[in-house]
Amino acid sequence: MPVQRNVINGRANNPVFPVDLGVLSTVCLSTWRLLHYTSYAAFMLVTAHGLTAGTDSQKLGFQLLFGASVLLTVILLGYRIGVKRSSRRKSAQARPAARVAPRETA
Repeated sequence: MPVQRNVINGRANNPVFPVDLGVLSTVCLSTWRLLHYTSYAAFMLVTAHGLTAGTDSQKLGFQLLFGASVLLTVILLGYRIGVKRSSRRKSAQARPAARVAPRETA
């Protein structure tokens, strides 16, 4: 896979590595999930950094932007967890109970 360069104003910047489904299929599912779950931790750390170390952190617009971002992330994450749990319950209820064969008596 050739490395492409991101060109802005005629200057080559950081290399861009295209990612397609062929690359994603070589990564195991547990690694893929771990990568995506760590993004929530990274979001929390970046938010804490912006609110505590940022020079604009005392401005109302900045606080509203960060507050809306955190609120939306929490709502969507809660929705995702709720949907996943309800689909598990529905699939468990849809499965028929295992039948026990009657015992033969001699």
